[in-house]
Amino acid sequence: MEKLDTPDEKAWDGYVIQKEEASIFHLFVWREVIENSFSFQPYYICSKDQEDKISGILPLFLIKSRLTGRRLVSLPFSYTCGPLGDSKVIIESLIKDGLQIFEKTKSKYLEIKANQKEEALKSLGFQESKYYQTYILPLTGPEENWRNLHKSSTQRSINKAKKEGVRILFSEEEKELKEFYRLNLRTCRLHGIPPQPYKFFKNVWDIMGQKSLVKLVLAVYQGKSVAGAMFFLFREKVYYMYGASDENYLFCRPNHLLLWETMIWAMKKKFRLFDLGRVSQDNVGLAEYKKRWGAEQKDLFYYYWPQIKGVGAVDRGGWRYRWATKVWKRMPIGVTQKGAFLYKHLG
Repeated sequence: MEKLDTPDEKAWDGYVIQKEEASIFHLFVWREVIENSFSFQPYYICSKDQEDKISGILPLFLIKSRLTGRRLVSLPFSYTCGPLGDSKVIIESLIKDGLQIFEKTKSKYLEIKANQKEEALKSLGFQESKYYQTYILPLTGPEENWRNLHKSSTQRSINKAKKEGVRILFSEEEKELKEFYRLNLRTCRLHGIPPQPYKFFKNVWDIMGQKSLVKLVLAVYQGKSVAGAMFFLFREKVYYMYGASDENYLFCRPNHLLLWETMIWAMKKKFRLFDLGRVSQDNVGLAEYKKRWGAEQKDLFYYYWPQIKGVGAVDRGGWRYRWATKVWKRMPIGVTQKGAFLYKHLG
């Protein structure tokens, strides 16, 4: 077993690409984005076989936070990652090495965000949580995908956006990234949560954009950007990562048309799957919205050491959560933007 403090990017990504269960967050570029945006300490572990070829990997980041505690995560600001290995034995070895880092760094807990059940983690005593799901939409063709849309909500909303004259723009310039960020600040305030710092999105734009792994799309109404979304691209899948909109223009359904036109674009580019993103069990409305696109629910398996409830399982009905979001919603946009420094504590 070898722990790589300066891993060979080409060898690492070469291994990731050949693993069917890998996600875009396993790629080395995501390490660069996180490290450059938040200065977290990476611990990228790999095993090698007798021919010195990688046979397993486990990417980790150490988050040091006075607000949320010191913890190891695979990976922050990712909803699926975890170990990849050629066998259960290799995965167990990687996890044991991760537990050594956990002890060495005196972390509060270790969180592994897997996209499938990991028996190796359960056998080592990790607590399994299925608090989150994602929704995967097969891209089979414009006509068939259209038929699978909910007629009285999704189809109708797309048609309304077209009738209102909403235009979809596939962005190429940083000025459009700034427009998206303006919308993102509004959306985060509306939901009562700290926004991402602009530096984070700029790093995504620069680092992942160089490798054609990100696509920014805006919805324009009467010459004004009223909705936007950032998508990640990896192999045959499109990930719907970040969405934002101006609540004053939701009447013209810009988000629906934006998603639909992006799906059409993805089909033309030969993508086969559209990942509509993570949803928590208590967010019933968002889950229903995604089901109405014809997407299939898929469990995400999160593992914790030692056995704790985990930061992901936030009680949205609790008075602390409701009080914090209520206060944040009343703050001016300028104040909430300054609060972007809080985002790094949520990874």
